[in-house]
Order: sequence, then C-alpha cells, then structure tokens
Amino acid sequence: MLVLNSCASTTLTSVWKDENYRIGSIHKVLIIVFSERPAVRRFFEDEFKSQITPFGIDAVSSYTVIPDEKLWDKDLLAAQAKDLVVDAILITRLVDKKTIESYVQPETTYMQPSDYSAGWPAHHYDYPQTITMQGYTVENEILSLETDLYDVKTDKLIWSALSDTMAESANDEYIKSFVSVITKRLSDDKIL
Repeated sequence: MLVLNSCASTTLTSVWKDENYRIGSIHKVLIIVFSERPAVRRFFEDEFKSQITPFGIDAVSSYTVIPDEKLWDKDLLAAQAKDLVVDAILITRLVDKKTIESYVQPETTYMQPSDYSAGWPAHHYDYPQTITMQGYTVENEILSLETDLYDVKTDKLIWSALSDTMAESANDEYIKSFVSVITKRLSDDKIL
C-alpha cells in the first residue's frame, strides 16, 4: 500500500550496490510502483520514466502493460519483462509509515501602534503591544520506501535504497522530489 501524495524532503537511509555490476548494461527498464491507488501508481511510474530517459535508457511504465488488479502477480510481471525485452526492473514499494510529533515553540511579536493625533490624550504616546502565539504540536508522517533494481537475465539485485520521506502537504511535488533523489543517486552510483 503506497500512499504517496505529498511534497516532502527525502533522505536516503541506506544504499547498496552490487560491485560486480557492469556499467552500461541497462538499456531498457520496466518501472513498477506497488500501490493500491491507480492514479498514484501512474504518476509515480511516469515521473520515473521522465527522469530516467534523459540518461539514454528506454523506460516502460508498468501500468501500460500490467492492469492494476494484476500488479501483485509475480508470474505476470516476469512474463511482461521477458516480452518487453527489458534489461532491468525498477521496483518501489512502501515498507513502513509512521507519525512523529514535534513541538513548535511559542512566538512573540512586538507591534508598534500608529500615533493617534486626536482623541483621548493617552493615544499620543507610543505603547508597544506584545502578541504571543501559543506553542503547538505538529504531526508529520514519515514514509519509508524501498527502491530496488534487478537484472532480468540473472534475476539478481543490482542496486537497493531505503529512504525516509517526510510528507508535508498534499501535491505531486512529493513524487517528483522523491524520484529526483533516487535518480540522482542511481546516476552517482554509475547505474544509469
């Protein structure tokens, strides 16, 4: 169950790379995002496709060849990968979701009122006013995602990353930001 619909900051908590991987072996990749929400799956896979293709890799969004209700059918996934003649499969899935609370300190603001020239005599003096905002608690959702890249010929794991993302507000920038972090690391690790 992947619920991705927020703008966020992503931190890679763990990254592993097969040191025996031959750079330049991937020319075509099938992108699979496990989600029970079809719209999220489509946006996520298309974003991966759009960020991976500039590296000269032909990317296929799995939703174009695998129906949502068949996404968890391992045999169908393997058959589609073979039919599409892909070199690798990139899979992203939610592994944990937790909520953390943080306290926002009270804030004090000093305001200088405007000088009143008419009216009661006390208005001729500048009395600063203090406004204090109460402290409050904020709940933030942390999504832990795993992204794995498999070699289709050998069925071996080539690259794997665990990441934590703090979801902050509802918009598609979350997915773009997450994919950007993953794609950059794949590039830095000379996988793409």
